Order: sequence, then C-alpha cells, then structure tokens
Amino acid sequence: AYLMSGDLSSARTSTDDFVKSALSTADPQLHALAWDLKARVAMAENDLAAAREHIQNAFAILEKAEIPVAAWQAYATAWELYGSAKEQKVAEEYRARSERYILKIANSFESDEPLRKSFLNAAPVSRVLLKKAVNKTSRLPKLGQSASAQ
Repeated sequence: AYLMSGDLSSARTSTDDFVKSALSTADPQLHALAWDLKARVAMAENDLAAAREHIQNAFAILEKAEIPVAAWQAYATAWELYGSAKEQKVAEEYRARSERYILKIANSFESDEPLRKSFLNAAPVSRVLLKKAVNKTSRLPKLGQSASAQ
C-alpha cells in the first residue's frame, strides 16, 4: 500500500521488515516474494542496480523450488525492470516466463471455475497477458467484443 501510494520511505521500512520476517522462515515462497517486493521498492526509488540484485535473489530461490505463484510475480517484476532499463529483448523473455507461470496456475483450475476467471482478470495478471497481445498486434478488441469476434 505504501508503494502504491508513493510513500517510498514507509514502503522501504515495511519491506525491510517483511524481508527480515520472511527470511526467518523456511518458506521459499515467502523468501521469493520478499525479494520481489524489495526489487519493486528499489525500482520505485530508481535504484536499478539494487533492483537487479534483489530480483536475482528471488530467481536464485525460484531455481531451487517450483513456486508458480511467486515465479509469475518475480518474472513480471523483472519484465518491468528490464523494460525500464530499455533492455526490451530481455524484458520480453521475462514477460513470457511470467505468462507461462500465469497459464500454469490458471490451467490448474477447471475451465469453468470462477477463481480461474478472477485470477486471469486480476489487473497485474491481465497486464502481463495483454502486453503480449499488444506486442503481437496493434489492434485490440473493441470493448465488449472478443478478439475472435473481430
């Protein structure tokens, strides 16, 4: 909430507390999410070197454990980080990784499961998926119309 409101000082303090707490557990998902959050705060502070270091810490954890919920978020953060650094090819690779984990999570639900639709429609998730559509085509579906209907 602090990060979204622009209160970077409070965001940094709360994030540092979260990282300390998360790393005191044995839960690799909490570890990866903590490093992801730390990277996002560093990005907001325009400290790209620190953000890269923190996201690499998250990746080190993800290499050791299959954690789709943390993975899609960390790769989405890396997509933003490398995109802001004008490294578009690397950024797109991370967006594609994020998308693969998003779809893995979505496909773990039955196709008619309301949680599946809610997950795919969540703003951070749909942003990753929509960016692919924007990259592949300059035309987006009109409001209320599916892409296949055009």
